[in-house]
Amino acid sequence: QEKVRDGVRSGALHNAHDIAEGGITVAIAECCLAAEIGARIELPDGLEPFAEAPGQAFIVSGDEGALEGLVVIGRVGGTDLEIAGVLKLPLSTLADAWAGGLATFAQ
Repeated sequence: QEKVRDGVRSGALHNAHDIAEGGITVAIAECCLAAEIGARIELPDGLEPFAEAPGQAFIVSGDEGALEGLVVIGRVGGTDLEIAGVLKLPLSTLADAWAGGLATFAQ
């Protein structure tokens, strides 16, 4: 937590998002949507894609030097969010789902 806090305060980290309310998959999707950039992710063995861990783990992005000492699970870039073995979707599809919420299922 201290490294993340210091990275945010110094501006070395471009973003930081805790793994809550939907777990790592939702946190990564929210980061991609906010930055309007895709990502390719490979989750570490044993990490459940939707397990919540508020305040215990964070999704961050930054230059290589800013990530030193942290576990890197992927790279940003492109127009898709791909989480190996979980999903691969264009950001446009994610944005539509995020904007529509549960209304899509109410029909």
